[in-house]
Amino acid sequence: MIVFADADGDGYGNASNDTLLCDSILPMGYVYDNTDCNDADATVNPNANEICSNGIDDNCNGQVDENCCAAPAGLATTNITNSSAQLNWNTVASATKYKVQWKRDSSGVAWNTITVTAPNTTTTITGHLPNSKYKWKVRSICGSMKSDFSAIVKFTTLLRMGNEVMKDNSVSVYPNPFDQSATISFMLDKTSTVEIDLFDLSGRKFTSIVSETLEQGEHQIPFNSKDLESGIYPLQLKLADEIRIIKIVVQ
Repeated sequence: MIVFADADGDGYGNASNDTLLCDSILPMGYVYDNTDCNDADATVNPNANEICSNGIDDNCNGQVDENCCAAPAGLATTNITNSSAQLNWNTVASATKYKVQWKRDSSGVAWNTITVTAPNTTTTITGHLPNSKYKWKVRSICGSMKSDFSAIVKFTTLLRMGNEVMKDNSVSVYPNPFDQSATISFMLDKTSTVEIDLFDLSGRKFTSIVSETLEQGEHQIPFNSKDLESGIYPLQLKLADEIRIIKIVVQ
């Protein structure tokens, strides 16, 4: 009779490591079963439960993460303005759609719910109040199954300041987020008076970076964060007759 090595001691042997049993005494470290698919890990064997989203065939049936519907991970909030935000999360392989819930971070406020069809893993929510705290969460829908909701993620919308024009390709801050210094870049179509001011989220002006007349063309203004605590700051740029706001993140 052939018996099989059971290196991890889970009671299931390695089909590629066998020996011929010459008598009725089973050698120590050997078993009659040869269905272990990972003889170096006792938690992986035909009697194990499949663990969702670990990328392992835990129960040795030739499938990975079958019958699993894991909650999304990697939640992140980007492109935050004074009235909107983009919500992002990682793909769950078995998900057919995702249910996203968001609300103002205040007691007595009901959750808003939207459905996103896979493989999309991002959505933009709008209609927020300026300078307000919000929170959101997401769950996977996998056919007839659904996961628990993810951990809650919070964010704060930006301020509304006058006749602002949010986000313009001619104005950028790089890198962003940053921890020491960044460069503010913008283009002027004509010689103009430029004012660049930094505010905190309460609307208080923190510092003036530029206040002068600049010539037509491309400009790059260095900016140092040495006096700033980590956080989000609205950067207001008055360029000619427009006001533009860019969110900067100091790490």
